[in-house]
Amino acid sequence: MPSARPWTDEYTLLCERCGYVIEGLPTEGACPECGRPIARSLPERRVGTPWQQDRTWRSLLSTWMATTLHPLDTLDRMRPDVPAGPLRGWCIGTGTAVVLCPYAGFLLLLALNDPLIGKAEHGSRYALVAAASVACVALLLPGPLLLLTEIEEAGLRFIGRGRRFRITPQSSSIICDHGSVGWLIGCVLASFVFFPIAVLEVQPNRSLPGWVWALPLAAALPGFLFFETFAWLGLRRLKYANRTRPGPAGQAAP
Repeated sequence: MPSARPWTDEYTLLCERCGYVIEGLPTEGACPECGRPIARSLPERRVGTPWQQDRTWRSLLSTWMATTLHPLDTLDRMRPDVPAGPLRGWCIGTGTAVVLCPYAGFLLLLALNDPLIGKAEHGSRYALVAAASVACVALLLPGPLLLLTEIEEAGLRFIGRGRRFRITPQSSSIICDHGSVGWLIGCVLASFVFFPIAVLEVQPNRSLPGWVWALPLAAALPGFLFFETFAWLGLRRLKYANRTRPGPAGQAAP
């Protein structure tokens, strides 16, 4: 249980495991409540994810890989006071592009295998409908993913307040920004399943049952579960995360 001593302010040093106030205790010691080394709760231990350190293509890919393969290590180095900026948008935008590629390929295969579409009087109309269909997917897919991310972010703040965790709006946003790689994972898995189904569907004299088209959605489920699991782990790992106290001129204190 957290210490009965009140927090002086939002920068009061707490044990990141149990929330005990360790402000002023020797940094080489351990938390009197749970025994966690105090050094492991110091804010400077959190060096930030690659994306928080430097926003480049390389850091973006490194952050995606680290978040996917080593989620706990990513959360332990994540800084709760450094915004992740457009990371959420990159995840969802890239996932949308991944979905559009096989979908556009399916429309192209359909055109190549349908002799009626090949006729001039039908080809231009089909091209217009296909372009409109691709545009609809590009516009409609990000909306639900962004909405689900916002709902999860609000849920983290709600649970944090209810349990007296130090989950701020900024830290909950940072957790969900990094966890949004789950949407990218889901889109990649859905696309792998969608394309072979589309190839079979356009074959002459072949008609697949309607339920087969639900398989891409089922394939995307692991991405959704990853996002939810990462958010839950983030709540646990950052519930008492410490931030560096700013100096008098807005700079971090030494």
